[in-house]
Order: sequence, then C-alpha cells, then structure tokens
Amino acid sequence: MMSPNELSSPRGGGTGQSDELQELVEAWSHRIGRSVAIDDMNVRMLAVSAHFGDEDPARVSAVMNRGLDTPAVEHLRRHGVTELDTPGWVPGNEDLGLYPRFIVPIRHHGVPLGFLALVDRDQALGEETTNRAVEAAREAGIVLYRRLVLRERVHNQFEAIMRDLFSADEAARLRAAQEIHDEEFVTRSGSVAVLVVRLNDAPTQQGIDRDTLYSAIERCVRAEPGGTTLFVLRGRQIAVLLAGLTPDSRLPAQLADRLLAATDSALGSEGHCTIGVGRPVAGIAGSHKSYTEAVIAAQACSMLSTLPRISTWEDLGVYATLMSLPVGDLSDRMIPESVRRLQQHKDAEILIDTAEVFLDCAGDSRITSERLYIHRSSLYARLTRIEKTAGVNLGDGRDRLSLHLGIKLARLLEAYRLDDPGPVSTS
Repeated sequence: MMSPNELSSPRGGGTGQSDELQELVEAWSHRIGRSVAIDDMNVRMLAVSAHFGDEDPARVSAVMNRGLDTPAVEHLRRHGVTELDTPGWVPGNEDLGLYPRFIVPIRHHGVPLGFLALVDRDQALGEETTNRAVEAAREAGIVLYRRLVLRERVHNQFEAIMRDLFSADEAARLRAAQEIHDEEFVTRSGSVAVLVVRLNDAPTQQGIDRDTLYSAIERCVRAEPGGTTLFVLRGRQIAVLLAGLTPDSRLPAQLADRLLAATDSALGSEGHCTIGVGRPVAGIAGSHKSYTEAVIAAQACSMLSTLPRISTWEDLGVYATLMSLPVGDLSDRMIPESVRRLQQHKDAEILIDTAEVFLDCAGDSRITSERLYIHRSSLYARLTRIEKTAGVNLGDGRDRLSLHLGIKLARLLEAYRLDDPGPVSTS
C-alpha cells in the first residue's frame, strides 16, 4: 500500500493535483488573511501561499529551499507536529527562526495525510481564524486523499511493470519494456544498468520506516538527469534502473555511493544494507540480466566480509559463478578433500586464511606476507604445513585451482547458513 507520506513524490501525482492544492492554499490564505502552508506526514512542504507579513525566517527559508532544514523539522517532530489529533499550538524556537505554529491535522476517512500550519509569533489567533483553518484543512484532506488513491493505482501499475521487466518470462519483459517506452518513464537512449540495495539485518526485522527510506531513495534518484532512472521498493530490496549510460560511465558507481549514504541515514545506522551493481546492457528489454547480477552482488557482499558494501558483478570473482548456481545444488560433498583436511586441523582458521590469501595473490609470497602482516619466513612455514596437511603441491596448478575453488565454496556454504533471511530471489 502506498503510504500517505509519499504524497510529494513526482511519479503518479501529476501536476493537476499539485495545482489544485496550491490554488486551495492561495484561496484560503486570502479568506483567513494569513499565509497558509501544508506539509505531508514527513514534514515536507506540499504547498504554501503568498506571505502576509506573518512569515518567520524558517518559513522564508523553506520557500527558498523547497522545505524546512533538518533542525527545524526535528524541532517540530519533537513537539508532536505529526501526532496531533486535534488543532493545537507547536512552540517556536527563536534560534532556529521558528515562530509558534497553529497546526491543524489533515485527515480524510481517518487517514492521516499531513497538516496545515499558520505562523503566529504572539499565539493570538482569533476563533474565526482557527475555524477557517480547520475548514481549509478539511478541503485539503479531500484533495490529498484523491491524490493518494491515484498514486496507489499508479504505484501498483508501476510495480507490476518493474516486476515483469525483471522476470524470467521473455514475453512479459518485452511488454514491460514497451510500456516503459510508451509511458516515457525512460527517455534516454544508451546502455542500462541496475543497482540493487539489499536491506539486511536488524532494522528490517524490527520494521524500518519505509516512508523515510522511500523518500531517501527518491532524493537520490531525483538527482539524476530526467528520463534516466526508475526505482521500485519491494520487500527487503530496492531496485534502481539507470539508463542513458555511455561506455566507461561512472554514473552507476556515483549513484551507488549516494544510495549507500542515503540508506544508512534513513536506517539510522551503518552496515544494515549492501548494494550490488550489475553490468550495463543494451536496451531496457535486457535489463533483467543486469538486475540478476545486481541481486547476486548485493547478496554476496552482505554475506562475505571480504567484499565491500558496494560490489559490482566483476568484484565477485569466482563467487559470481558459484552464486549463479541454484543453492540447492551446492553441498558440503562438493568441497575437495584437501579443504576438508584443513578444516579438521586444530589451526584450521589460520591455515585456510593463509592458503586463501596466498592463492588470491597468485602465489606471490611478498604480497601475501604483507597482507597477512607476517614475516616471509613465517609464511613459508605455514605454506609447508598447508601442503602437508591438505596433501597438495602448491607448485602444481591443478592442486592450486582445486584448493582455491574449494575454499571459496566452503566460505559460500557457510555464508548461506548464516544468512538468516535466506538468499534473495532474483525472479
């Protein structure tokens, strides 16, 4: 269900409803004789009238910057501006340039949709003024509820299009790509890449504020050129499609950095999400390939501590191949005997870590010892123990390949076991 907090998003709202709300506040401001502002449940400005000399510095700044700054929003939230059931006053804060505000909650059919605010430094509004403010809020509720219903329909339609675009059904993908073209959701030509933000642990389990998260992702997407981005929030993941890419474009990496920062901020802490970036493909109809890669990459870097929180398909190395296999086809029986022997040793962690780093470094002892922070003579001693314990010859390419792949497979199987939510479906 689309949340009332998402009323200010441009997709699906349409300029008709925005103009209607703006006309409403302008009309009521003249009847009341004061400036009228309407915010949504996220304290984001939806409409504001001309000023009547009653504005405060915060209101002027909000008009100039299309919204109140963060300290002002936090002040209003602390004083319950979105929790009022009946009209009432919220105190000001001179340091923030905020005068007291008379707040009228906006509801329709019991759904909270936002609030109407009148600024009055002296808190001396008469009964006639407050009654008119209540009537204005009632009319605004009708407009905002109508917008909410329309956006819900558009949201459901858009989510279905994105689901089909990334599905395994070729006919469904082609229909979705054609609808995106016909509706001009994407207007830029060039290659397309998909990024997937994966929500991992505590906040998701406890119930994150999806409205705040949606708004944070939306701000990132809005920063991209028009006609280049689409996104959909479904369950524990957000898929973002980025179009109009040229060869060697840095746009996916730059967008991934912004998405990570925005998601961390929305969740209130770091480390609860990872981002996978799929390789660019030619055309919207082929974006399911990039999407599948992005899903796998996001899952890989959430499970494997050796990968950064933002990982591209290329970053996965052999894990890209292993994680493309059905999870049910992977088992401990596939782990080579050489790795099993290392796992059973009393110093298993040290030996396996050393073998993995040595093989990751293509057998370069200098680089390996630097990465492990040990002397080269200590490394040689460990390698001798590894060869003896595992029954391999590290000078033999076939033994090295088997040991290297086996260690990666063992890491992946353990990561799957620890990944409580389970692998994210790519369908």
